[in-house]
Amino acid sequence: NFYDIFSNYPLLAAWVTPTDPPLRGFSDLGNKLAGGAGASLSDEEALKSLAGIWQVSVNNAIEYKTEPAAFWTGKFSQFVKYPRDTIKDRAGTCLDTALFFASAASTQGLKSYVVLMPGHAFPLVQLPQSGQIIPVESTALNSKVSFEEAVNTGIETYNKAMAGPNVIVDVEKFQAAGIIPPELEELPSDILSSWGVYMEGGGYSQPPSGGSSGQPGSGQSKTSYSNPSPVWRVSYPSTWSIVPSGSEVDFYSPSRETEFIVTWGYGLTGSTARMAIEQYLLFPRGASATGETQMNLAGTAATKVSYSANISGTQYALYGYYFESQGYGFAILYDFPAGSGVAQNNCESILQSFTF
Repeated sequence: NFYDIFSNYPLLAAWVTPTDPPLRGFSDLGNKLAGGAGASLSDEEALKSLAGIWQVSVNNAIEYKTEPAAFWTGKFSQFVKYPRDTIKDRAGTCLDTALFFASAASTQGLKSYVVLMPGHAFPLVQLPQSGQIIPVESTALNSKVSFEEAVNTGIETYNKAMAGPNVIVDVEKFQAAGIIPPELEELPSDILSSWGVYMEGGGYSQPPSGGSSGQPGSGQSKTSYSNPSPVWRVSYPSTWSIVPSGSEVDFYSPSRETEFIVTWGYGLTGSTARMAIEQYLLFPRGASATGETQMNLAGTAATKVSYSANISGTQYALYGYYFESQGYGFAILYDFPAGSGVAQNNCESILQSFTF
């Protein structure tokens, strides 16, 4: 039956690749089309960002194609594409397009899911403030409809799915459990241009500046920092400055508008590290938490919390990651002006390089 055939459905989480540079670049085009929406800051901004990603997908003629009959026998691993290949080929099955859109939403800090039902698959995206689930009929890319229409159709599909056999791939849950994407081949920083990807009106994408491809070594010169005790290591843009100070190391962009902080305390847990950071650093400065998820960071279970704050009249996005290792409680924090895709990508590339 359906549940027997798809008993291995958690493995699909390994095809969701929000840190893959080509996908990040594509999603950032959508976010730019939406006016630089800070998707994780509010439901309204999240919907703007998703609509922008959808429109760029329509503009670039990404379409649904019928999957082989063997797919629905449970042999999906033989046919599933990574999102980068869906972009390159401009086509994918219902599952390919679902994984593509779920991955694209995840690049913007949004929690995503993929639903499997008999003969079909589609993505869900969770809004950051209300927690509302937004179903998207990703196969509607064929019809070149608006994002609103894709959501309306998605609601109908969701209701049908919930009325019958279904399984839901909780991407963050399964990736935190270790079902993560493999290391994909590193592609040139201008790969989207090579593939002919554009925003609208024929304007082709350009290689991201300032290392915004999202992966160390793929857009600008990097420098490594190794901490002696507790032992950890990161790579960061060589144009940034670094200020080690006791149990904290701060990294600053040249403009100092963006900062990345690693701090720790012996004998703390991830939870107590979070409590201290929020009580003494974030909340007194007017920051407010907007979302929380569990994830895997450098092989360790971590809690990711998104925040927003108004600093000197500028809206900032902040992210905190709390975990424990080597007998220490850790907090990794970074902040940047809301809507700055380059700054966000730089911070996330540093985070991705973090290792023990």
